[in-house]
Amino acid sequence: MRPTRFLLVTCATLAGCGAPTHERPTAVGMPHFTSEFLAGGWVLAGASCDSDSGVIYRRDGRWIALGGSGTWQVKKGRLVETVVEQEDAAGEMRRLPVPVQYADQVEVIGPDAFIARRGDGSIRQLHRCDRTATR
Repeated sequence: MRPTRFLLVTCATLAGCGAPTHERPTAVGMPHFTSEFLAGGWVLAGASCDSDSGVIYRRDGRWIALGGSGTWQVKKGRLVETVVEQEDAAGEMRRLPVPVQYADQVEVIGPDAFIARRGDGSIRQLHRCDRTATR
């Protein structure tokens, strides 16, 4: 192994050792995925922030979107969402008899963007719309 490559591998390995267990290391200069990072309004990549297709992650641990609502938390680099209400076929919001939970692995790709990967293989890329939409 060339000395430069060895140094890079060693530094990368040691840098990961010092990271707190609740945060996933990110690229240099990228924010960590935390509750503070997530709080605000988000839309899927390609969607307009003026549309109603986004989601708001409120600072109190609740989220709301067109068609559903629930709670959220950041745990060990994952976004854990619990769906407690969902829109039925008639367009009415109904409380689910049994909440549904998802745990997405998250990769921060910019100061206002992240990728969420579900266990089923689906991938969502989200972009921030509004940091203040958290009440």
